Order: sequence, then C-alpha cells, then structure tokens
Amino acid sequence: MVWCGQMMNNSFTKDDTLVVKGTALLAMMWHHCFYPGRFEKYAVSFWPLTQSQAVNFAVFLKICVSLFAFVSGYGLEISLQKSFGDGGRISGEKVSRWIGGRYVRSFSGYWIIVLLVWLITSVIEGLPAKIYFRKSVWVGLFNMVVDFLGLGQLMGTPMMISTWWYMSAAFAFIVAAPMMFILIHRMGGFFCLAMLAILPRIGGYTYTGGTDFFLFFPVFCIGMVFARYDGFGRIVKWTASGKFRQPAAVALFGCAAVICYKLSYFLPTDQFGDIEYDYFVPVYVVLIFLTVRWLSFLKRPLILLGKHSANVFLIHSFIRVRYLESFVYGRGYCLLIVAVLLGLSLLLSLALEGAKKGLHFEQLTGYMVKRIENRV
Repeated sequence: MVWCGQMMNNSFTKDDTLVVKGTALLAMMWHHCFYPGRFEKYAVSFWPLTQSQAVNFAVFLKICVSLFAFVSGYGLEISLQKSFGDGGRISGEKVSRWIGGRYVRSFSGYWIIVLLVWLITSVIEGLPAKIYFRKSVWVGLFNMVVDFLGLGQLMGTPMMISTWWYMSAAFAFIVAAPMMFILIHRMGGFFCLAMLAILPRIGGYTYTGGTDFFLFFPVFCIGMVFARYDGFGRIVKWTASGKFRQPAAVALFGCAAVICYKLSYFLPTDQFGDIEYDYFVPVYVVLIFLTVRWLSFLKRPLILLGKHSANVFLIHSFIRVRYLESFVYGRGYCLLIVAVLLGLSLLLSLALEGAKKGLHFEQLTGYMVKRIENRV
C-alpha cells in the first residue's frame, strides 16, 4: 500500500482512494481467513454459502492486492503531476528527491510497527532471534536491516511475517513510477498498457501467482493511466444527468464485475491468470467508486477502514496466525470471525495512531520529507 496525498482537482479524491482501500481491506480479511489450509481444523459455518463457495471466493479475493496497487499507481501519478507537471524534461536529481520523499512518507508508519513488533515478540517468544539469526550474528543483523527497509521479498531474506512481502512491491512501485510517468507522457498510456500485456508473452513470461511483483505491475500502471486521463472524471460526467443514471451505471458495472469474476475461472491460469489481477481490476474499482457515490451511507465506515488499512494489514497476521488463532476462528461463523479479527486489528491501529499523534509523529515525518525533497 503506497499511501498517497490529496488528489489535486480530480474526480477521484483522497476519500475515494480510502474507500477503495477500505473495500480492499475487507477483501483481504476474507482472503487471509478462508484461503485453503488456514481454517480447516476449526468448525466454521459459512451459511448461506457452502464451504466450497466461500473458499473459491477467498482465492479470488487475492485481487485485494491489485486494488491496493491500482490506487497506489493513481496516487503516485497525481503526486508526480504535482511535482513535475505533464512529464516533460525531468532531471535525475529531482527524481531521486521525489523517490526519497515518497519512500519516507510511505514507509515511516511501517518502520514504527516493525520496531514495536520486534520489541513485543522478543518479550513474548524471542521471535526476531528465531527468524533473523539462524546463521550468524552478522547475517541476522543484515536480515533485520533489510526487513526494516521493507526489502525482504526483493532480497530473498527472512521476514517477520510472510504478508509483509507487499512492502517490497510498494518500494518497487515508488522507484518505477517516475519511469512510467515519463513513458506514459511520451508514448501514451494505452500504448504502454498494450506493451505490458504483449511483451511478457513474447518473452515467455507466464503467470506465477503468489507474491510476484511483476504480476501486479500492469494494474499499478493502469492506475497511473486512469489518473493521467482522469478516467473517473469521465465516468462522473457520464452519470451526472438524472438520479436514475447512477444506479443504472452501478447495475451495469455490477454485471460486468460478475462476468469478469466468472471469466477468471475459465481462463488458463498459466497463460492468462494475470488478467483477473490486471485488466479486470478497473471494473471492480469503478463499481466500488459508483456504488459508494450512490449509497453514501457506506462511505464513512469504508473511509475509516481505508485510513487504517496499512496498520491493519501489517498487524492482523500476528493476531490470526501467531497469538490469537483459536480465539479468532473459535467464533464459529465466518462473518463473526472476520469481524473479530478486523475489530482487534482496528483497535490496535487506533491505539497506535493515538500514540503517534501524541508524539507528533506526522510533523516529524513531514520535516524529514521536506529535508529530502528540498535538500535544505
């Protein structure tokens, strides 16, 4: 999750990104709770779904990663527009300043959680020593630094918990964004997206699933293209005349989303499995965008979840996997299991944000970003 700032004068606002993040967080909770092999030793009711239907849905909801990647691309494109205009001539020094500033802005919250997790898990079970120091002290220290920087997945070093792999993807998105920003300006967004679809197949690259950064790079670029051409602004204009048009648009994109969901099960996974994570994703994002504009009562709770999505993402696996698995899955009913896990994670996130506010953490981070970006 690359966290982004205010979206200039654009139809897809900061609140809209938070809504999508909140929705993606709910999808992630279901995906992590009911992916095959994670709950079978507990008696879980999925009524009114069958267990098979619930598990298949959990497998599909790995698309939550693509939702995060999309809004990351969208937000970084807007940030680059604010910093560099339309994407003409950009010096290497300015790009390095921008990357450094975005990295600190995006990862500072992660660093706090890493330090807290190291402290707490050391007291409880000596976990950092067990994970990082399996070979030697120097290798262990190197592993800790790499994980702290969020580069564990890229470097192939041990991580405190496997779900933190996404931090490496977030780092790669930040580094790659200026290059794609320039390419989209010079070659056009649709040409770049076409090349991202064609070149991997020419080179023999196939879908590998899991935590492959390249799997989510096209949808990240799609988010950048949507921002460049104000795709959501065009959709807003399309649904602007009359109250009927908005629910009709929701119904239309809802049908499209169902079709995409069904198609994802008929495509050969080794050849086209990336499509559901890439080129289908804008359909789901637009559906979320239009639905919340129409059913506005959904907006506030989803914004709340979106604001805490990064913290909950980083925290929840320790609750579900390491310390309170029996308590979470012992609730018995699928929705209650998700609600308990989400509630506990959200409470910890609220406490953490309260502590950060008391320590003026945002001001400190802002000062660091300014020092990097302006080289004062």
